[in-house]
Amino acid sequence: MDEPFAGNDVFNREDFYKVLLGVLEPEETIFLSTHLIEEVEHFISRAVLLKKGEIVGDVEVCELEEQEKTVLDYVKETYGYRSDRVSRAIGEITDSEEIG
Repeated sequence: MDEPFAGNDVFNREDFYKVLLGVLEPEETIFLSTHLIEEVEHFISRAVLLKKGEIVGDVEVCELEEQEKTVLDYVKETYGYRSDRVSRAIGEITDSEEIG
């Protein structure tokens, strides 16, 4: 499912997760594509990350918990997120305007 709850408020989304988990059999798997990582991490057991159609990360959530990491931590590490990327981009724009 790709963002199956788009347009729903936080309460409807949480109810959706609960219903989804309630109807799954132990041997069943659901693929869920979402940008709401922090919201779904309590409802998933595994995170598979894709980049340009290739798997770049695959981890069991329990492994992350043992390392005291969140799914979001794993996503940031895997994709090489830099917390200073916005300030650097603004700095570059500001610097180029001062030169010109």
